[in-house]
Amino acid sequence: MKRTRRAALLLMAASSGTLAVETLGLSRSAARRDAAVDAAGDAAAYLGLTEDGVEAGGTLFEDGPRPSPATFSVVNGLSAPIALTLASNQFRIRTTDEAAAVDGDRLLVGGDAGDPLDPGDRLAEITVEPTPAAIGSLVGSTITGTVDVTATGAETRVDAERDLSLSVPGVSIERALLSMSQRGGGVFEHRWLLEGVDTTTHGLEALQLDYRNVETSGAIDFTDADGPSVSVTADGVDRLATIETLEPNRLTVALADALTLDGAAVELVLAEPGGPASPGGQPGSPTGATVELFDAGFSATAEATRDRP
Repeated sequence: MKRTRRAALLLMAASSGTLAVETLGLSRSAARRDAAVDAAGDAAAYLGLTEDGVEAGGTLFEDGPRPSPATFSVVNGLSAPIALTLASNQFRIRTTDEAAAVDGDRLLVGGDAGDPLDPGDRLAEITVEPTPAAIGSLVGSTITGTVDVTATGAETRVDAERDLSLSVPGVSIERALLSMSQRGGGVFEHRWLLEGVDTTTHGLEALQLDYRNVETSGAIDFTDADGPSVSVTADGVDRLATIETLEPNRLTVALADALTLDGAAVELVLAEPGGPASPGGQPGSPTGATVELFDAGFSATAEATRDRP
């Protein structure tokens, strides 16, 4: 990009590149998407393309959707300190930089938030990820939204809007273990241990336990007796849960509050007087029983391996 003495730059760096808003001596400039805006007289304010092509037409990460969360930086290329505001309806914006403060859905530098961003200084490691509400209304696996950037100096204001697409990995589970035991009073327990559970920022809402493919000496029927009770623990903390649907060999457990988990362990215990028939097999063998996890529009299924009681 060609620069002149009259040019002032606000740079946003995404991955290895930058993107620039050039103000060319204006007291105010505004730019949205790929449209050049005539901000004052015969001067122009526009979004410039960088040599490595990171940004085109007002799009961050122009090479396609990035896995969530994604990071970028903002550099003050202006000749004076600036107060900076970043905001988005679809994305949650955060940074570990102590120069910034969070105000609701906005990330602030300078103004009421403290010291401004000096010329040449960088606000680094800005993290963007979809809000729980955006994931809850997601269709498909990609969320597209905008990040609004406002930079205000003593004589210059820059308003820019950047489109951004993030792919949401959904919910996942590394391994499921299932053990059966009998405790006092003739109560039988099916204990599920789910390891390495990852969710979106929306969180885990429900789990379905399916015994239809289990080989047993007798039929599994959770509706024969008084019906099972359920308890759920995630990362060592008890979570309120109820059995939402109950069939003879399949049931759905609903969580009172969605759980946001990152590689967490989840333990689910079914307890029933009398007890249904139990899956056979030796420890380490597949049971045929599966668990399906639900998180917004995502789900993940794992077959349980027989564990020791």
